[in-house]
Amino acid sequence: MIDEMKSGQQTKCTVCGSANSRQLDFTPSYGNYNLMECRDCGLRYILSDKFETLDDDSYWDEVNRQIYAMPGVLQEFKKKQFKYLNKIIKLSPPNNRFLDVGCGNGIFLNNAKLKGFDVTGIEPSSIAVDLCRQQYGYSPVLGYLDLDSDLPRDFGALSAWDVIEHVADPKDFLKICHGHLAPGGVFILETPDESSWVRKLINGIDVIKKVLKIGAASNIYYPSHRYYFTHKAMNILLINAGFTHIKIYKEHTIYSKAIAKNRLYRKFSGLQMIKYHIVYFILRTPFLWNKQVVICVKK
Repeated sequence: MIDEMKSGQQTKCTVCGSANSRQLDFTPSYGNYNLMECRDCGLRYILSDKFETLDDDSYWDEVNRQIYAMPGVLQEFKKKQFKYLNKIIKLSPPNNRFLDVGCGNGIFLNNAKLKGFDVTGIEPSSIAVDLCRQQYGYSPVLGYLDLDSDLPRDFGALSAWDVIEHVADPKDFLKICHGHLAPGGVFILETPDESSWVRKLINGIDVIKKVLKIGAASNIYYPSHRYYFTHKAMNILLINAGFTHIKIYKEHTIYSKAIAKNRLYRKFSGLQMIKYHIVYFILRTPFLWNKQVVICVKK
């Protein structure tokens, strides 16, 4: 992970090694959580002596279990994931065995299986593993991927959807993923895109709010997300981990899932939901997409 702040001193960026970082003060306060930015590679990261830790099973409450079974949500996942599975197939992986890291309830496993891959999943939540068995008939490995894992080291492809922003050390995580791929194996990951224009726009508005002392700052950084990667930072990480042919695609979140979360978690009224339908309609413009999907190849 980013070297902790020791005796008030900021140490080097975990991505590029620069000591040229600054604290950003236009974001909401999370107590002892500080949002930092490396001035050289653009990595933004949460610095704290005590990170927010979530029980592996806590995400899979009744609401999320309901959301991840909604036909509209599943169809949107399928459309998005098929697009990238087709790109992986065009790269001709050395074999058809696919490992999905943090496979959740098995949505990607199922979509990859439909595309002809022999799929394996690994997932730290026992609830998600049970859901995967019940909904799709797969039996993921329960736990975290590490260098001592009993899983094979020669998968043809490996995926990590919305995982890397949560890990303690992204360098080690990528090395572990690299180590489980066959030579020429294809790696795909998704994570929030700190280079996106919509995040730059929101940050700019928050700076103006702070200067003019009007309104509260937006909430687009979360203590459970330790890292926010620019394209430059992501390229540096992947090259240092031994990946080549790196291609970064601008992508969107799953809008049907986001709308469902607003309705079921936040219990928005009909008028509020109309507002958010308009917001997500605007965000469907590719210029405003705020995720990055990265496909690369093991050296």
